[in-house]
Amino acid sequence: MLNRATVGIIGAGTMGTGIALAASAGGHRVVLHDAFPAARTRASEAIAAHFDRQCARSGMTGEEARRQSALIELASDMDAFAGCGIVIEAVSEEETLKAAILSEVEGLLAEDAILATNTSSLSITRLAQPLRRPARFLGMHFFNPAQVMPLVEVVSGHRTSPEVRDAVCALARRWGKVPVQCRSAPGFIVNKVARPYYGEAWRLLEQKAASAATIDLILEEAGGFRMGPFTLMDLIGHDVNLSVTRSLFAQTSFDPRYRPSLLQQDLVDAGLLGRKSGHGIYDHSGGAPERAAEELGPGPTPRRVAIGRLSPRLAPLADLIAQAGLDIETHPSLHDALEVDGTLVAPSDGRTAAELTAALGRPIALFDLALDYREAGRIVVTASADAPRAVAAGLFQRLGKAVTPVADVPGMVVTRTLAMIANEAAELVSHAVADVEDIDHALRLGASYPVGPLEWTDSVGTDFVLAVIGNLSDFYREDRYRPAPLLRAMSAARKRFYQDAE
Repeated sequence: MLNRATVGIIGAGTMGTGIALAASAGGHRVVLHDAFPAARTRASEAIAAHFDRQCARSGMTGEEARRQSALIELASDMDAFAGCGIVIEAVSEEETLKAAILSEVEGLLAEDAILATNTSSLSITRLAQPLRRPARFLGMHFFNPAQVMPLVEVVSGHRTSPEVRDAVCALARRWGKVPVQCRSAPGFIVNKVARPYYGEAWRLLEQKAASAATIDLILEEAGGFRMGPFTLMDLIGHDVNLSVTRSLFAQTSFDPRYRPSLLQQDLVDAGLLGRKSGHGIYDHSGGAPERAAEELGPGPTPRRVAIGRLSPRLAPLADLIAQAGLDIETHPSLHDALEVDGTLVAPSDGRTAAELTAALGRPIALFDLALDYREAGRIVVTASADAPRAVAAGLFQRLGKAVTPVADVPGMVVTRTLAMIANEAAELVSHAVADVEDIDHALRLGASYPVGPLEWTDSVGTDFVLAVIGNLSDFYREDRYRPAPLLRAMSAARKRFYQDAE
């Protein structure tokens, strides 16, 4: 339908220019419009600089650069869209402005043309309401920089035609993108599922569980995330990140899961927006900020380690302990726990070490989840007393790991963050916002997650995710920590997302 269509783009800012470059790379003629001459000038300069870099770095020839850049026409008037097969609006995230522009441009297009909006959070159904052809309108949420990032969320409103959706997905593939389909719902896929990555980080900072730098490095070096939440928010801009959170909070009738952080609001009020202002969580005035995580000093060398039955997520620890040459005993009564010189060393399940010490009547140290214990450079521990924490530190140090302490908060850092992300993803499946594969693709490609949240849920088990969230709920007594009903149903039926996905 759109193989040879001229592509119109409204808004010549960073996003609109990036979409224009992606479309021209797919061989499409592009009409890029902005009402402001200065914006058109900046876009022209950015396009020229892009092709200079392509020639210098990726082997593009000068002739190829000239041919592709010639496909992009900068237009001062929206009348230039008259012959376009699709027009993508990419102005600022203001609903009133977008609605006015969309209504105006719709009147310039042929009856069979497609109209799209690039939005990260606004309702496609609501934006479509005043349009004369809502069936031919949908969302295309690109990720910045649009010419580089592969993901495009193709968002259908209530009246979007399936044929239009499929045509836009095919167009995105022609541009080398990976389209994922979802229906219009608050936050779509990525911004909805990613909220706990930021929200739990703020909660941990508020509770003084650890410093921001320590939380970042834990999630990078133990959790496997490409960038810690505070480093990422400094990059995005705290004003932008807070705006998305507030929008989602309002659109979900003020669901406590998405309540904005007062600490982040204070940063924004102070003008500490991150890299773009020179200071956010970190000081960027001197370039890349220094980050350091707290680490424990040397603990006692383990003399005896007892191991019982370990689930697959913990099984690598047995191999590491054996490779370290430690004296290992088999202890059948232990399940998903170790006994090190009389101290119980167990993974976090959402309860605090103090709770478990009181319940079991014996010393216990907890350790946080790692995406892969073999590869993790850092292991996180906590305890309600110094002695068991030192025993846990000695064990993991013997395995070649840096050991970071955190305060005795429920779910520690990686465990609670991943469980809450998985819970959000399950909610999208249960509400038919998107399917399992598209959710996982979206988080891997759009947020650089090391593994899809539903794939991760399958690997650790729905019982584990439910236990963590249930224990968080018991501790905090907040509706923020409530398990997705789908996870409960899947656990009862012993189902998995991929084994049972159709």
